[in-house]
Amino acid sequence: MTKFGLTFFLIIFVIKTFAQTDTVKFNLKIYYGSENNRTNFCSDSVKAAPLIRIEGDGFDEANEGIRISVANYKRNEDILVYRGNKNFNINWDSYYGYLEITGIGTAQEYEQAVSEVYYKNIASVPGLGDRYISVTLKDADYLPATKHFYRFVKKQDITWTEARDAAAKTTYNGLRGYLATITSSVENDFIWTKIDGIGWIGATDEEVEGVWRWVTGPEEGTQFWQGTYQNGYSVNGLFSYWSENEPNNAHGDTNNGVGEDYGHMNQNPSKRIKSWNDLRLNGDGVSSQYYRPQGYIVEFGGLPGDPDLQLSATSIIEIEKIAFSDKKDYEVCLGENVRLNDIELSGSNNYKYTWLPDQNISNANVYNPLVSPTQDITYKVTGELNGCVSAAEYKIQVNPAPVSKLDPVNTICEGSLITLNPGEHLTYLWQNGEITPTISVEDEGDYSVILTNEFGCKLDAETKVEFSKRPELNYETVDTLVCGSKQQRLNLSFESGTATTVLKALQANVQIADESTLLPTIQVDKFGAYRFEMEIVDAIGCEFTDTLNIEFHNQPSAQFQLDETTCAGYNVQLEFNGVTFEDAVFDWYSNDTLFFSGINENTVEVPLGYGTFNRSVGLTIDEQGCIDSLEIPVTVKPVLDFWPETNEGCTPLSVRFDYLATESVEGFYWGFGDGSNSDSEKPVHIFQNDGITDQNFDISLKIVSSEGCENTGMIQDLVMVHPIPTLDFDFSDEECYSELAAVNYQGSASYNAIFLWDLSDFNSGEIINHPANSRGPLEFRRSSAPTVNIGLQVISEHNCPTDSMRKTFKRKPLFYAEMDTKEGCPPLEVNFSAEAFDRVDELDYAWDFGDGYHNSGEVVAHVFKQSGSEFQIHSIARSGLTGCIDTFILPEKVNVFPQPIAKFNAVPNSALISYPVIQFENQSNGASMYEWDFDDLSVNSVEDSPEHRYDAMGFYDVKLTATNDLGCIDTIVHQVSVAFDKVYPPNAFSPNATLEEDREFRIHSEGITDEAYQLLIFNRWGENIFESNSQDLGWDGKMKNGNFAPAGIYSWVIQYKDFKGENHKQRGTVTLLF
Repeated sequence: MTKFGLTFFLIIFVIKTFAQTDTVKFNLKIYYGSENNRTNFCSDSVKAAPLIRIEGDGFDEANEGIRISVANYKRNEDILVYRGNKNFNINWDSYYGYLEITGIGTAQEYEQAVSEVYYKNIASVPGLGDRYISVTLKDADYLPATKHFYRFVKKQDITWTEARDAAAKTTYNGLRGYLATITSSVENDFIWTKIDGIGWIGATDEEVEGVWRWVTGPEEGTQFWQGTYQNGYSVNGLFSYWSENEPNNAHGDTNNGVGEDYGHMNQNPSKRIKSWNDLRLNGDGVSSQYYRPQGYIVEFGGLPGDPDLQLSATSIIEIEKIAFSDKKDYEVCLGENVRLNDIELSGSNNYKYTWLPDQNISNANVYNPLVSPTQDITYKVTGELNGCVSAAEYKIQVNPAPVSKLDPVNTICEGSLITLNPGEHLTYLWQNGEITPTISVEDEGDYSVILTNEFGCKLDAETKVEFSKRPELNYETVDTLVCGSKQQRLNLSFESGTATTVLKALQANVQIADESTLLPTIQVDKFGAYRFEMEIVDAIGCEFTDTLNIEFHNQPSAQFQLDETTCAGYNVQLEFNGVTFEDAVFDWYSNDTLFFSGINENTVEVPLGYGTFNRSVGLTIDEQGCIDSLEIPVTVKPVLDFWPETNEGCTPLSVRFDYLATESVEGFYWGFGDGSNSDSEKPVHIFQNDGITDQNFDISLKIVSSEGCENTGMIQDLVMVHPIPTLDFDFSDEECYSELAAVNYQGSASYNAIFLWDLSDFNSGEIINHPANSRGPLEFRRSSAPTVNIGLQVISEHNCPTDSMRKTFKRKPLFYAEMDTKEGCPPLEVNFSAEAFDRVDELDYAWDFGDGYHNSGEVVAHVFKQSGSEFQIHSIARSGLTGCIDTFILPEKVNVFPQPIAKFNAVPNSALISYPVIQFENQSNGASMYEWDFDDLSVNSVEDSPEHRYDAMGFYDVKLTATNDLGCIDTIVHQVSVAFDKVYPPNAFSPNATLEEDREFRIHSEGITDEAYQLLIFNRWGENIFESNSQDLGWDGKMKNGNFAPAGIYSWVIQYKDFKGENHKQRGTVTLLF
């Protein structure tokens, strides 16, 4: 609401009259003694109109007086209190928000009385802002915002028209009354507080259904609303406040088709407060609880010719009261939170609150902090609003919370019971619904109980019940393999906790001493594997069983003999000479290298090799896990060594081999580790590495001396060949990609390789991230052309180069599509166009219009015919250079507005000229406006279902144009006709008549055609005396012989077709006079 300015000077000048006369009884003048009419309200009462001045005549009737009213009154919040003398009658109306001072008194006495009226706001959470205090006569309410007076007249069951007429006959100090017109929310709120039940207002759509107008007061004729709630809208943004689903024009089927055409203030508590409704002329009758008329609202002011009277003065009280909740004492449980000053406070940013102490408080400067006290405490708060300061105290009693004696975890034996006891409390509620102090359980799981103490404080206590787990044997202290003995003392222990056990043998011929201790001794009669059972009892008495496996085996001795005489020590014959009882694995070694391995292989010939020093032979024997080893050094005279001239390089690597011999050698047998051999003395071999990792080759040489002795040697990993890195990109030249792309090297090269990119095909600015000499990514936005060639060469960290590679990257079409129109009525023609972003690509376009139709071309047009639908448009571009395809989805859909359906029925479809009236029944759907063209040059009609009278016979093509709120139209044409009824010929004529048209008997009409026309005249003997086949030829009274027929009565028969082609036949008589 707009506040009034500080400069304020209002005068009420009242001329009091008797009845309907203009006789002046006294003058009264009310004004303020200061220009400042504004007062602040903090907490204590303030004078409502502190500087009131009343001059002139007083009141000489007991029921006369002054009304002090809160114009924007808030019930249960604003009150006015009189503190003056008791000479006057004082009435405070808490429902309407005004205080009346009545009784006989002078102007000075009333001035004193008004100055003793105080305003107070009694709400804990007041509505901030201004209150407007009106001082006026007691017989009307004044609204400063409109400067009009209002009066609610109680009259149950009054109709709207009766209310309208009664309001128009009402005057107030020369101001003419009218049913209230409500043009703002301020006026609506003010009026709503002044009525009881339904109150009629000056709105109706009785003239044209759905066209709501103000028909009273200064706004008479102004349309403010169009339609019902389903499709209605405010006209020109004018104010209205209909209830939900209103106006709905209900009861049309039970009210002779009239429906609800009259506006009223709604008092149904289930509907939107202060809202309007449409009702029938007399409401819903005496049986209705909420829709029975209770009266009407009369508004005074604003009409042309009204006297320029100032009938009220207004003061302003600005509400700045600090908001504190009524509840200030709390009782909570330890650990709980409580919100202080728990109110809904609009405009809270204007308030300033300070809380002390500031411990255990969420925010000491908000109006409703959350506190978590640990002991009894009093919080003091000071509130401030625009200079108004107030304080309050909030006391909190903190009660202790229950304490549970439940252990976090309870361990039991499977199958046993445990009693869960949380200690002594007032009440118990276990998760299974039990309310006993304890419960006994036997299942594993989580258990909870809600404990309540004598203060009502609760605790949700939890505990877990677990089954005891079998103790696991600590095998680090137990020797499960016994070598060289058939007796073993065990040292049993368990990994967690303590336990006892009884050891039992599961096989015969086993003896156990001290079997019930942790240090039992086992004796067996032969080597082998034995199984034992342990009966275990843990620390809490839970019983378990487990098994233990122990093996007893012979301890072998690795003894062997060797012969060094064969071939001057190049090969040695070894033979085991120890004892085994079970299968054993023999591992024979030459120079610390395993030469041969096998089960029970007790003899072997071992080559000693050449070019090495500190030679030795050895044996490791493993009999069922019992192991022994022996190594014996041997010495031979070195005879040969060999080497490669190059031992490392890139594939293909050519290597020449050489050797050094101290004796004559006749045969060479080289092995290159790749499946190829050579018998050359100093061979050259090319090593190939087709893999992606380094490959090592073991080189061997067997020589044969002139005495026929052989010696074989091998040097492992003697030659290393580096591969050429594989080379590719992580995109396919067969696929198409977005213009914004990232390309990475794809291959076997490591991150230490050097990558030489060829990006010369890119335009300046297209490269977003240059990879330099790294493997990528290369990030770019290709916009200048649909393809780009990307080149790369890789040099590995071993300086092995690849060939240079170039690969073509194909970009999807880069284009944009748009339309010139996005919405409209059907048929909606829309023009579409597409444009490529680069000038190189050659694009063909296809279009999918979303309605089952397609087209192609750079610029296309399409007509959308489906009413009330949206269509997503796809433009598909295909590159003639790359074959790539991409789709652009237009960001906005085409919206085809709903089209009304024009339909009507003519009753009758063909009317007679004798009653040429046709009723047109409008059967259209989805329209809000109509126009009828009756094809007879008459003025078109905009009625819903008009009735039309034609002036002439004929065929008429009647056209109905239906228009909806979006401006979409539909038309339909039906042909109606006004047909010929029958002729009304004269009943007499005379060939001697003065007027020429009375001298013959002629039957003719505008609706008769000459086709099939026949007029026959018969005498009283039934003889045909005249015949005509044209309506232009009538009977002149003569017979076929040319003589006049005798005067008298003659019969006639006529047959004819009207303009519609329908046959007619009539009979009658005519009198021939002379």
